[in-house]
Amino acid sequence: MNEFITSIREKTGDKFRSKYRAADALLVDDVQFLKNKEATQDEFFHTFNELFNSKKQIVLTSDRLPNELKTLEDRLRTRFGQGLTIDVSVPNFETRVAILQQKALEHNKEIEEEALLYVAEHIRSSVRELEGALLKIISMSEFKKCKITKDFAEEVLKKLIPKSETVTPQTIIKKVSTFYNISESDITGKVKTKEIVVPRQISMYLCRKILNMNDTNIGKEFGKDRTTVGHNIEKIEESIDTNSTIKSDVNYILKDLNYNEG
Repeated sequence: MNEFITSIREKTGDKFRSKYRAADALLVDDVQFLKNKEATQDEFFHTFNELFNSKKQIVLTSDRLPNELKTLEDRLRTRFGQGLTIDVSVPNFETRVAILQQKALEHNKEIEEEALLYVAEHIRSSVRELEGALLKIISMSEFKKCKITKDFAEEVLKKLIPKSETVTPQTIIKKVSTFYNISESDITGKVKTKEIVVPRQISMYLCRKILNMNDTNIGKEFGKDRTTVGHNIEKIEESIDTNSTIKSDVNYILKDLNYNEG
């Protein structure tokens, strides 16, 4: 995107187009960030078509399904929807351990099993961060010429691992309100517009999922009866299975709360 903007400023559009439309493969990360950039979307559309018609490989990543990229032009969403869509989820604990073991072999480093388990337990957000943490540990061990033990890994990663925070209903409400750019009082209030109701329902759902609260106690936090709470939570559970936007939002907030099921 920055390269395209530079080509406009320096009037080197032909050079930019020649470079990308002649590529054998194109990989674009976080394609949802093309929103509100009409000129960039137009250029990307023509580049996409050129590569597609030439039977070249195109790989795009996004935080939601193609048909839910409402901020992009219809013609782009249609093109994106023609390809194979795969949901790439965060790896579980066992997978994280296996990734670390493989990377240790690739770097020909002997690492204590307890150290690998420690890294896998505390670095949960992505494979990229997991590998980055291991590389940092390996680099420091080579610099200090020492073995990689659990204590050493803990020392190296102490600044990367967030301190645990006690999660309360108020913590959840604050995180959700920040994510949706609404006030905490909106979530606990009586406004029934969709922009407020969905964050409220998600807050209730998270109170049950993270804190294992029953519907009666959740209701006390939101000024609702247990039946209403149960209905709201069921709505979110259904939406997570059918609406990738809701699923993505919930997963982001769970990550922000440092919650992981393993």
